[in-house]
Amino acid sequence: MSVLILAEALDPSADRMVRALADRDMPTHRLDTAWFPTELAVEAQLRGRPWVGRLRSPHRDVELAEIDAIWYRSPAAFQLPPGLTPAERQHAHLEAKLGVGGVLLALPARWVNRPDLSATACYKPLQLAAAVRAGLVVADTLITNTAGAVHDSSPSTPPARG
Repeated sequence: MSVLILAEALDPSADRMVRALADRDMPTHRLDTAWFPTELAVEAQLRGRPWVGRLRSPHRDVELAEIDAIWYRSPAAFQLPPGLTPAERQHAHLEAKLGVGGVLLALPARWVNRPDLSATACYKPLQLAAAVRAGLVVADTLITNTAGAVHDSSPSTPPARG
């Protein structure tokens, strides 16, 4: 059982979390995705369920099967080797994101700030719809880029609330 923290190398909040978990005798591994692929290696195999293998850095190996929780704090972008063309760099970044990220997302671990859900949650219309579904009162909202829609949606009298 262990916690994986994905954060930039210099992150005081992640430092405090590592100390707090250590005080609770919780095995903790801290990695920065900027280390991939030059300083961080991924060895993952799907043999039944779940994924097995490890994350290898110069400082430690992290067994995938031992990861029970992942905190996606704010890791830096992958640092790809120099000399790649812009097209190669774009392709390599996408493959790194989908490969490394896909393996981690496939683990049966609890997440804090799961990156795919965090990316989706930034859409304000989605946030508002979720709030309405949860029973919260949401102000009447218009999203448009036309003046006519603004004019047409302006009520002459405030809508009744019930």
